[in-house]
Amino acid sequence: MVKDLTLLGAALMVGLLMMEGGVRLYHAIAPTELISDYHLYQYDPLTGSRHKENVDLVWTKEGGGRIRVNNHGLMGQDVSLEKPPGVFRVAILGDSFTEALQVPWDQNFAAILQTHLNHSERAGRVEVLNFGVSGYGTAQAWLTLQHQVALFDPNLIVLAFFPGNDFQDNSRHLKFDPAKPYFDLDESGELVRDPLVEAAFTDYISDKRTAWKRRLLNHLRDHSQLVTLAVAVYFQWQSQMDRGDHTLQAKPTSEATVSLLPASEATPAPILPQFGGPMSPAWQGAWSLTEKLLLEMNQWGREREVPFILMMVTQANQVNRVNRSRYLERYPEADLTFVNRRMGAFAREHHIPYLSLVEPFQALNEASGICFHGVECLQEGSDGSGGGHWNRHGHREAGRLLGLFLERKGLISGEM
Repeated sequence: MVKDLTLLGAALMVGLLMMEGGVRLYHAIAPTELISDYHLYQYDPLTGSRHKENVDLVWTKEGGGRIRVNNHGLMGQDVSLEKPPGVFRVAILGDSFTEALQVPWDQNFAAILQTHLNHSERAGRVEVLNFGVSGYGTAQAWLTLQHQVALFDPNLIVLAFFPGNDFQDNSRHLKFDPAKPYFDLDESGELVRDPLVEAAFTDYISDKRTAWKRRLLNHLRDHSQLVTLAVAVYFQWQSQMDRGDHTLQAKPTSEATVSLLPASEATPAPILPQFGGPMSPAWQGAWSLTEKLLLEMNQWGREREVPFILMMVTQANQVNRVNRSRYLERYPEADLTFVNRRMGAFAREHHIPYLSLVEPFQALNEASGICFHGVECLQEGSDGSGGGHWNRHGHREAGRLLGLFLERKGLISGEM
């Protein structure tokens, strides 16, 4: 009996080792397909999440392509922490539009910008560092600027601000996530960390990082590609089951979440505040908080003589003719450039260099029909509508326009 069990265990072990070898051989031939966020992200005690280092994967959703995360957890090629002599460094902060999983890593707007600037008539080399992480709001960008970007000694800072959700991401009253840090404004208008939110964030990150079951699973995933694949397939199957089973009940909201989300915010206005819709007190607070965070980032740059640039990312219903007409047909009173005008006025008031991509994107779409959002509009027979993140056209145009803007404003100097 013992002998039989030993033989069975040995056979099982040999089988698992052969399967592990097969998976590793496949991944050595072709880059790993990203089917789980585990491959790309890790928990971070400062911002809630960040990229893992040295990642080479393929993203297959919403276009996609090869992903390269470098030795410091940034999208792109490896770079040194210390800035090489004669190099001008541009740091770009933002969310999933900046992270840009939807295009190959060397075709995102940060890479396009680097190519553009290095082909311009100037002395010295330009490095563009991509600090974008999916889900980041302005608060996380502000923390990243202070604690990570600063280490790379940048000469220029660009925040790619997405008005579609960055206001909400900054406000615990509009979109609370226990895995994210939040700021509030005190009575004097200064940034503070709410103790209740801070405790919820700390407890969440601590639990995710130290629970022994998760530690064991993460250890196995780190050292076994077979386990990583099996877990990813399981979560993908579970996600499909959840979407297909309409009888499943939503998970109960935590007490912290209930106490932080007012009931009045459960039903948003038909016209979004970004497009001139009514603003609740929570929305007004989110807007004020966002502006304060931008001022802090700008002041950080001024104190170090590092220019801070605010670039407004586009939404499909702002720049795509088909999407825009459909939205305005449903909401004829919407003002699709309201957020850009208001943020532009704010930037001018505080002497922040400001680039809105809405107007040039819209003009190009009207003139040529090029769509900048999503992949469905790139397919034959499409009606021209598109949504979601930028596609290759969006990134190419954003990188080109940003490069021209920086040159026109004289923000790219010679050798450093």
